[in-house]
Amino acid sequence: MRRMRGYDAPDQETQDRQMVRLFGNVRGEEATFAAGRLYFFPTFFDRLGLEVINPHDRVKGVGERGPILFECAPTRAQGTFTLLDVPLGVQVDGVEIAEDLAAVASGIHRMLVEDGFGAKTSSGFGTAEETLPDAGQLAIAADPLQSPQQKTFRSLTKLVEQAAAQDAR
Repeated sequence: MRRMRGYDAPDQETQDRQMVRLFGNVRGEEATFAAGRLYFFPTFFDRLGLEVINPHDRVKGVGERGPILFECAPTRAQGTFTLLDVPLGVQVDGVEIAEDLAAVASGIHRMLVEDGFGAKTSSGFGTAEETLPDAGQLAIAADPLQSPQQKTFRSLTKLVEQAAAQDAR
């Protein structure tokens, strides 16, 4: 979301109430520490692969340390991305939550489809396909005493659209 908002310095983020609300304080703000609302869970893929990189000395043009193996999720590997949003505070503002949901959905789309995540994104690693192999689920439980409202989507663009529609309510 930093890239999406054009931030290139941490102090820009400290002025953005939504970013602090979602992700918590920026490092160095321990005196007024606040945890964010978002909890990211590990993604486990159905397959893993190994890639090899061999950093070269720029002057000599030969490998510096020899080949380095790193794990990657190969093309067409599938995993489950899970994110939990837990609104904090005595008063829970439904409009604020809907705005946050729309922003997070846009951020997820940008991260997974456009920018990528993890190491070596500049080399084409870390991006996901727009269309999902199975239906994704969006569960919204504003009232802890009621069952969550469930929505499904087949593409990350549909997730963004559904979150924006929730924001309009």
